[in-house]
Amino acid sequence: MTMPYEHYGELASFGLSLDLAIADGMFDKSLTVRDGHGAHPVVAALAEERLHYFYERFGACGGRANVFVRDHARVRVIHAVGVDEAPQAGPADPWNGPATVGALVARLETRPEGVRISDGTALLLGGQTVAWDRMPDVGRIGVPSCSRSSSV
Repeated sequence: MTMPYEHYGELASFGLSLDLAIADGMFDKSLTVRDGHGAHPVVAALAEERLHYFYERFGACGGRANVFVRDHARVRVIHAVGVDEAPQAGPADPWNGPATVGALVARLETRPEGVRISDGTALLLGGQTVAWDRMPDVGRIGVPSCSRSSSV
C-alpha cells in the first residue's frame, strides 16, 4: 500500500490559500518569472519539506517559477530563473544531511546574488514577505485514508 505524502494536506491547504491570495492581487509584484508562453508558473512549498520533493514539483513546471515557501509565521518568495538571468549566482553549497526548503531559504538570505542548482537554474530570494496570518484561511485539507475492511 502506498502511503500519502506526509505533507499532502498542509501543502494542499497552502496551495489553495496561495491561489486565493494571488487571485486577490496580494502577490502581484512578486510574480516576476514567466515561462516561454508568458504565463507565471507558481510552485508552493513548505519550509519543513525535504528539498527533493520540492525539486520534483519545481522540475514539473520546467525549472522556471515563482516559488512561494510557507513556514509557520510567513510566506517567502523565491524566483527560479535561468542562469543567464542571474549571472552572479554562485554554486549552491553541498548540503549535509537531509536538506529542507527552509534551509534553502536561510541560505538564500545570506546570498543576495542567488545560488545555482545542478540543473542550471538560479534561485534568488524575492523581496516580498507576507505574514501567514494575512493569507486567506481555507482550513486544513484532510488526507484521504486507505483502510481495508473485511466482511465475514
